[in-house]
Amino acid sequence: MLLDKSVLHQNLTALSRAIAAGLLSAVGMAAAGASEHEGQQIDGEMGRPASFRVMSFNIEWGGAHVSFAGITDAIRAADADIVGIQEAEGNLARLARDLGWHYDLRNHIVSKYPVIDPPGAGGKYVLVEVLPGRVVAIANVHLPPTPSGAAWFRAGRTPEQVVAMERRVRLSVMEPFLTALPGLARQGMPVFLSGDFNSPSHEDWIEAALGRFPRRDHIVPWPVTGAAAAAGLRDSFRDIHPDPVADPGFTWWAARPKIADYNPADKSLQTRIDFVWYGGPAKVIDSRLVGEAGAREVDVTVVPWPSDHRAVVSGFEAIPAPMPLLVAAERKVHTSGTPIAFVYRNRTPRGSLVMERHGDSVVVERRIALEPDAGQLKVRDNFLQPGFYQAVLQDRAGHEVSRNEFWIVAPDATPSVSVTGNRFASGEPLPVVWQNAPGNRYDWIAIYEVNAAEKQKYRAWGYIGARSSGHMQVSAGNSQDDWPLAPGRYVARLLLDDGYALLAESAPFVVD
Repeated sequence: MLLDKSVLHQNLTALSRAIAAGLLSAVGMAAAGASEHEGQQIDGEMGRPASFRVMSFNIEWGGAHVSFAGITDAIRAADADIVGIQEAEGNLARLARDLGWHYDLRNHIVSKYPVIDPPGAGGKYVLVEVLPGRVVAIANVHLPPTPSGAAWFRAGRTPEQVVAMERRVRLSVMEPFLTALPGLARQGMPVFLSGDFNSPSHEDWIEAALGRFPRRDHIVPWPVTGAAAAAGLRDSFRDIHPDPVADPGFTWWAARPKIADYNPADKSLQTRIDFVWYGGPAKVIDSRLVGEAGAREVDVTVVPWPSDHRAVVSGFEAIPAPMPLLVAAERKVHTSGTPIAFVYRNRTPRGSLVMERHGDSVVVERRIALEPDAGQLKVRDNFLQPGFYQAVLQDRAGHEVSRNEFWIVAPDATPSVSVTGNRFASGEPLPVVWQNAPGNRYDWIAIYEVNAAEKQKYRAWGYIGARSSGHMQVSAGNSQDDWPLAPGRYVARLLLDDGYALLAESAPFVVD
């Protein structure tokens, strides 16, 4: 575990300020120096700087409630190059097509530059090739929206109670990212973290801000942003706009046109919960808000504004790192009959790419000779049966260098979900199996009572890890407040990308 949580929890504000004054300023100065000089050494190779803009954008329920074209308009108006999208709800590929960009479903990233989902990342980050053969890492998060710290304050909870809830609900989700990214930064990789944190910043709720904004009545060491700072990352917006009173940087809510389903009320607390953080050999040049016309601090406007969140976009100079040794398919899930694009970097020329199909046994389907030590390759998959595969990169001597997973599904394949068994005792874990899921980051499985009509009335649930096929145990570990399930008849539903679009439903089963 990277973070010393006992120290962090005892005095998060003091720890963050100390790091900001010491270690982080040193990292920032090193990054600034790196960007000013051609030829900085990274892992023994000469590096040159790259300039690009990173954006964090919660597009609200798939981006289609006001104007989907407004989402692309906002990205173009912001002159963004890499965008972390929240609430894509199955529309990420559509957005990338409209922009003419690359995309990664497992991380909800769209980018002008090629995007690589590397082995070992586990869906926590992707690499973006901002210069030929040189990459930066970006992670993108959408932390749980409920319970809300602001709502807890309105209900009379204390700052200590709110901070404890934030640690349990949101910091626990963030911690894997705060382990992975600083590790990359220490190796000389520029790293970026976009996201809707659904939690404010510890740098905003300070003594100087008390009483200056509605319901800003407490000094709060918000633990998620405090942990990001303690892990060595920097808040790009607050680096450029250091005064949280003069420049509060509110990103939620935005005054978009009213829609049928939900509208933030005027009395709702406005706050800054959308961020672009950075670390490693990078420095921030500027940071702006993108949103509705006439709003305070909004520098880039689109009419009508399409989301209940404003976006934040920050410009950077960075020294990208050499692409590591790897093999990766362009997509995790491919339709049979279409070419599969791979990117690779090997130790030496004349290696090979081996495609293994995994099932009851491992079958080597094809071996392809590779001439250069790095490059791209398109493979026609007419000879590959649908199933789960591993792409294995081998060097000239036949030693394994890297492996990475992907799936092939038949053109007429439909998603399915089943529960292994038809009767369970109350509290017994439910073994669930799914196939032919589309591979979005937040595809999920939920347990409903048979014939439940209200989409929000699920009983227990879990994300399936952007895997096209697999299995999971639904149990107390991924339930909400009503586990064990009450006696009754239930079904498992496979749902699309954090939304309620139904992909598949299981046969009914009984809980006694």
